[in-house]
Amino acid sequence: DSAGRSWFDGFRKRHPMLTIRTPQPLSHCRALSANPDVIRDFFGKLGAIFGRLNLLSKPMQIYNCDESGISIVHCPGRVVTKLGRRTVYSLTSAEKGRTHTVVACVSATGFVLPPLMVYPRKRPVPDNFKEGAVPNTSFHTSENGWINSNIFLEWLKFFVANIPPTRPVLLIQDGHISHVLIEAIEFARANHIHFLCLPSHTTHILQPLDVGVFKSFKANFNKACSNYMAKYPGRVVTNDKLAALVADAWPHSFTTLNILSGFKKCGLFPFNPSAVDDRRLAPSKPFCVPQESTEDDNESLPSSPIFTEEQEKLYTKRFEEGFDIRDPNYEAWIRINHPFKSLSVTSGDSISNISAPLSSTSAPTPSLSVPLLSMEVPIMSASTPVLSTSASLLSISNSSNSAESALDKILVLPEASMKKPKRRGINSKTVYLND
Repeated sequence: DSAGRSWFDGFRKRHPMLTIRTPQPLSHCRALSANPDVIRDFFGKLGAIFGRLNLLSKPMQIYNCDESGISIVHCPGRVVTKLGRRTVYSLTSAEKGRTHTVVACVSATGFVLPPLMVYPRKRPVPDNFKEGAVPNTSFHTSENGWINSNIFLEWLKFFVANIPPTRPVLLIQDGHISHVLIEAIEFARANHIHFLCLPSHTTHILQPLDVGVFKSFKANFNKACSNYMAKYPGRVVTNDKLAALVADAWPHSFTTLNILSGFKKCGLFPFNPSAVDDRRLAPSKPFCVPQESTEDDNESLPSSPIFTEEQEKLYTKRFEEGFDIRDPNYEAWIRINHPFKSLSVTSGDSISNISAPLSSTSAPTPSLSVPLLSMEVPIMSASTPVLSTSASLLSISNSSNSAESALDKILVLPEASMKKPKRRGINSKTVYLND
């Protein structure tokens, strides 16, 4: 049975250090690709390039470029509404919109290049589409609105024209097929630009723009679209307004603080291979299997705990519910108040410590191991003795070759007695001595 809502509310009150988070989706290929060996190999190559080009202390010559997709159909943000109202609507421009691409590039000093925008159309971008855009924005078109090899080559020329003349330059980017065109590589070599491609499916960890900027940019762009539709009721976001809305979100996202934070978290600058947290190299697990208790765990339990009245009530409720996480104080309380909880009855072929009386009130030792037995014996007459005390068990034990053979004949535990016996003949029945 699963725990109810009331138990969950109580569980959160008992453990205020726990909270609820909405996990970010992580594809299976990203989870497999972002492993420590791949990350270690990448930083080894990056360190070698920094040493060969002498860029360890030259952040103005280290750049990162990446693309981000946007659409005229924005994602509305959170709103304030009346308590109890479950359904809330927010207007968007259409049911579905086509993808537009924004290419951004930043340096490790926080320098930002003007964006390049790609529209999904065959004809050139009209002049009215460029109104209100970020100054010096470059406009291009493609059939699907994505970047391709020809557009990347044009952007590379745009990149060289807008950065300082200091060389060499290291350009860190993903390994998309549009970035490895022969003409682009030859142009970069002629201008002393060195490419470093990130490992596949690791941009969410190693790409400064992905880590520090694009999430803020998407949020600010959606906010700009919502503000536009609220300011002009009846209007929708169209392609001719897209560049102006990007310009509205651009300065709030591409800040020096966000850019420097992205480079630092990725470990690219300052160069720090240990900056990537190992916990980010795999998706979150929905649960973990509790580990077996060890001697170290037992030693950590309080030797002589004193529990307050409030703790007694809390631990009693936790014990009755049966669902909880490990807690040294709670484990100590269980050992004192419910010693049988730590006794595990397992199947086996022998009984240890049989010399102690079965009716003794002393707590059983954890080393006790009792076999789970269930058998049928012939019908007994009135003169047949029924042995049910520890003394009788001991007498049979002394007269038999071993205590095991005697118990194999008569002992049936209550767990076994819960099952309905199978009759093998009309002259047999099951006798339960523990009832």
